[in-house]
Amino acid sequence: MKKAQATIFIILGILILIVLALALYLTGIGKQIIPTEQLILPEDVDEINNQIDDCFEELIDFKLEQIWNIDNTYTLSNQSLLEIEYPLYTQSIPSLDQIKTNLENDLTLSPCFIDTTTEQLPQTKVTLNSNTKIQIKNLATISFDNTTYTLPEERNFERNFNIKELHTFVQTILENKEILDFELLLDSNYEVSVLRPEENIVIYIIEDPSFEINNLPYQFAFAIELWPNLKILQLFLLNTF
Repeated sequence: MKKAQATIFIILGILILIVLALALYLTGIGKQIIPTEQLILPEDVDEINNQIDDCFEELIDFKLEQIWNIDNTYTLSNQSLLEIEYPLYTQSIPSLDQIKTNLENDLTLSPCFIDTTTEQLPQTKVTLNSNTKIQIKNLATISFDNTTYTLPEERNFERNFNIKELHTFVQTILENKEILDFELLLDSNYEVSVLRPEENIVIYIIEDPSFEINNLPYQFAFAIELWPNLKILQLFLLNTF
């Protein structure tokens, strides 16, 4: 009887050892099969993720200041030998579709981040409504210390900047460029300065107090070319508050 009990205990002990060994073996296999991908960002990779966001934040502000640029420019020189270049418009400014496409292309080709696993460029979508919204997708993974980490697949940025309204305002000025429309300037939501450095050149400096970059109101300046005999003030400054 005692011998039979001892045999049972031995068998149970062997079974327990087999189960433990199998569990350890499967755990080891799992570690080898499961990709080294972590959904929870460790502190160092989380810092990299924040740096990517900061990079895009700065780049977006920089690009928003450049959206009106064209190849044709007017250079203003003053007595201090400082030269300032202004986009020189004739009949129109870049269309909203063109601005949207340029922003998307510039942000897609940005140096902020390229997926180190697939080396694919991110996809960028820009929405120009009352607020400027920017969505950047496919920034999914990054390799760090021989490990692949999952980053947010979608990043969203928003600016309280009504590009459409400003675009309409500037286009209206251009369509009536032979007339200095005081009513238009006074009724706008912008602070406007108008300069006439030459007989046939007028410079508009438009400031949007509702939107700031680096704690300064957003400013957009451009030049237009007038007919030679147009009579307006040689120097006109207008500030709307």
